[in-house]
Amino acid sequence: MVMAGGKRSGPPSKAFLQVACDLAQPPEPGLVREMERFFGALFPSAEAEAAVASDKEEVAALFAPRGADPAGLELPIAEAWRLLHAMDLKEGDVFVDLGCSLGRVAFLASLMAGCKSRGVEMSPRRVAVGCSAAGRLPCALAAISDEAGSAIGSWRTAQLQRHVTIEEGDISDADLSEATFVFIGVRCSDPALMAKIVNNVTSNICRYRPGVITRLLAPAVDIQSREARLVRAFTIDGYGGELRVFAEYEVCDPSPMQCTDKG
Repeated sequence: MVMAGGKRSGPPSKAFLQVACDLAQPPEPGLVREMERFFGALFPSAEAEAAVASDKEEVAALFAPRGADPAGLELPIAEAWRLLHAMDLKEGDVFVDLGCSLGRVAFLASLMAGCKSRGVEMSPRRVAVGCSAAGRLPCALAAISDEAGSAIGSWRTAQLQRHVTIEEGDISDADLSEATFVFIGVRCSDPALMAKIVNNVTSNICRYRPGVITRLLAPAVDIQSREARLVRAFTIDGYGGELRVFAEYEVCDPSPMQCTDKG
């Protein structure tokens, strides 16, 4: 079971242990430095820190009622790289990061795979920073360019601007109509609520993509749905030594007529 809010909610269940896999080794130090240069230019530290330091009003209005962790922490870039590398995204994929904070993982997915990425985040402050990052892409891409090209992608500014969007929204009803891969990286203080969120997103995938297999990477929780098939599980260093268990699922409703969008 997942660790939520820095607290252990018990060891991974037998189902997750049976499909546990090792992730790729951490990226080479040179690649880590390259990613750090890119994201350092894309998200100036002062602006990023201000955006994720949620004030009391925002916590009370947005996060607390949903039981979410308001810390606004994102996966370390090296660990996000390992997860995305294992997922083997393709150029034709549409990657959706639910609870994306500033959108670093969405940008990284597009840089690595050349796919389209969407980030969905509740906090207007974080969304504003994520959207403004597009204006810094020339500097960010220049920070990783050299004669040999970048190890994490060879993109022109206009290409990346078309491929990555960050938008305000609630993960419970995000538009997943084009998503081929959905990532849930949020944390919750209540493991039961985390399971509810993952199950709700699973249902939402079926609603938007009936009869189509959609990959889901989420905290390892027991999904109470016949439409989700557990593929494999990974343990990563989530936040400063806090181990987190993620699982990859394939989600598909075999009865599309029962899963149409009523909206």
